[in-house]
Parts: sequence; C-alpha cells; structure tokens
Amino acid sequence: MHKDSKGFSLIELIIVVAVIAVLIGIIAPQYLKYVEKSKRAVDLRHAREMVEAFIEIKAIENAYVWHGKDEAYMMSWNYKAAENYNYDNYVNSDNIMMKVFAQMGGVPVSKVNKNYFFTAVYNGDGIKEIYIGKSVSGKEVRLYPDDGSYYEKGL
Repeated sequence: MHKDSKGFSLIELIIVVAVIAVLIGIIAPQYLKYVEKSKRAVDLRHAREMVEAFIEIKAIENAYVWHGKDEAYMMSWNYKAAENYNYDNYVNSDNIMMKVFAQMGGVPVSKVNKNYFFTAVYNGDGIKEIYIGKSVSGKEVRLYPDDGSYYEKGL
C-alpha cells in the first residue's frame, strides 16, 4: 500500500530555510551600507539647501553679512565705520540663518546621527563651509564644499 503524500518533507523545508538564511547573510550587509550612504546623502543635501537658501535670502534682501565667522573681516569693524553703514542692507548673519532654517522648515537634523551639529562658517560673501560633527565647536567633517569624503566614509 502506497500512500499519496501531499506537501513538503522536513528535509525540503530545512533546505529552503538554509538557502533563505544564506541569501539574507549576503544581502543584509549590502543593504545596510546602502541605507548608511542614503543617510549621508540626505545630510549633504541639507548642506546644499542651506547654502542655496542663504544665497537666495541674501540676494532678495540685497544684504551684505557683517557678523560672520571670518575674524579678519570682523576685526576691521569699529564704531566709526558702523556710523556709515546702512543697516537695512547690512544684516546680522544669525538673522539670515534663522530665515534659512524657516525656509527649510526648521533646523536640519542629521540622518546619520540626530545628535550631530551642522556648523556653517561664513563671511561677507556668504557661506564658505559647512561641517557636521559631534560638537558645536568641533569641525568634524566638511559637507560643503563637498569633497565626497563624508558620503564615502562618514565620520
């Protein structure tokens, strides 16, 4: 008497599970690298958006930034020179950055690590560099101008 069996044997199921485990073991690391690079790309996009918004707002307001991070430029200011400036055209860079963040929908948050800080270095001409890092004052990795190191290696 021969029984007609329908379904899979235990050995067939174990082989299928083993094949799936091997595939996951091969694919998972590549997927995680892809996700990490995508997060870095978002951080780079935030940096570019900051620069573009800064340039746009500065141009719309016909403003010249007088309170940037370029110490040599800042040291050239004194109260006599300040009397001659039209403060409608010379604005504080912090005010422009607040408008930049408002245009972006808020201060950008790093996708790689929400505790990282974006640090913009600017002078009268605009934003010179943007860094991302673990501290406010510590310049960890440069995002703008982009040299590709953050996208490829991260912090």
